[in-house]
Amino acid sequence: MDQQADLRRQLLAPPLNVFSRLPLLGRIMIAVRDDDVVFERIGVVQKLERDGTMMFCVGPAHDSEINLNNLSQVVVDYSSKMKDKVLPRIEFQEPTGKIVFSVVGLEGVEQFDTALKAFEGVAIEPLVKPALESAPATLDADDVGLQPLKAARAAEAEITIEMRRPGVTQRWHGLVPEINPAMGYVNIITSDFHLHLRGGGVTAWKRSDVAADGTVELVAIGPGDKSLGLFLRGPATAFGAA
Repeated sequence: MDQQADLRRQLLAPPLNVFSRLPLLGRIMIAVRDDDVVFERIGVVQKLERDGTMMFCVGPAHDSEINLNNLSQVVVDYSSKMKDKVLPRIEFQEPTGKIVFSVVGLEGVEQFDTALKAFEGVAIEPLVKPALESAPATLDADDVGLQPLKAARAAEAEITIEMRRPGVTQRWHGLVPEINPAMGYVNIITSDFHLHLRGGGVTAWKRSDVAADGTVELVAIGPGDKSLGLFLRGPATAFGAA
């Protein structure tokens, strides 16, 4: 592929056909995001399972559910780089062009193209990054979004961190790793899981009643009482005072 002339293409194939190739891509990053949250799982998808319109990514580093009814079109993009390495990306989109989730090929262009070579595509205009309209992110020591994660880490409690957006749910489970505040974000970065939460993005956590098994679920709420799609679930004692 001439990456300079053809950085972005819309594939002429149903999303299911493209999705079925994920195990052939090797190590990938599946990214789900909202305005103030980025949730990424990283590793090899060992297999895919289907139940009606639902598809499930299965692997040591992947636990996600995708509703095929929310996927309308697929775009591949070659514009992202890390140092000199191109990180090709698949965008699974709604009819409006809004991205439901993205898949980044971490093995490089050759394996990426080999996995998708059966699909023809048409060149489309490259993305133009919009000018930054919001103020730079800032993170206070008492940031609301940080508190339950700090509490769960201090309690050494295993919790589930989950991101739910229309058409996709992705989760991680375990002991909360080191939390790295940087660049105005709460960051959890491990070999197979990244969470980036903008400082000030969470204005409250809506806490459920305690379930029969002793667990609670916290829902991250942003400005305007909007759910950010970020959920924490674990023992009621894990997240500090109610």
